Amino acid sequence: MPALKPRQSWLQAFPPTAFAIVMATGIVSIAAHLLDYDIVGWLLLGINAVTWPVLLAITLCRLLRYPRAVHADIVDHSRRPGFLTLVAATAVLGSQLSV
Repeated sequence: MPALKPRQSWLQAFPPTAFAIVMATGIVSIAAHLLDYDIVGWLLLGINAVTWPVLLAITLCRLLRYPRAVHADIVDHSRRPGFLTLVAATAVLGSQLSV
């Protein structure tokens, strides 16, 4: 996460890569389920069931409150790919729910 500028809020600086936590947790959850560690798998699914909508709400609030900051992230070649974690996290959460 980049350092906050003097007058920048945490919401304005919120990273587009935040959904990577849902991706990683979901992958470990699916692996735990496949290895018959069902309690771990269910626990991680519960964490993702809370984390994904919270991150989505934060991202939407950031989009509404700081559209220029979001636009700056989209045109920045180093931060743009971070938005793809939303898509991948959604797919991993869906896979968790189907497993």
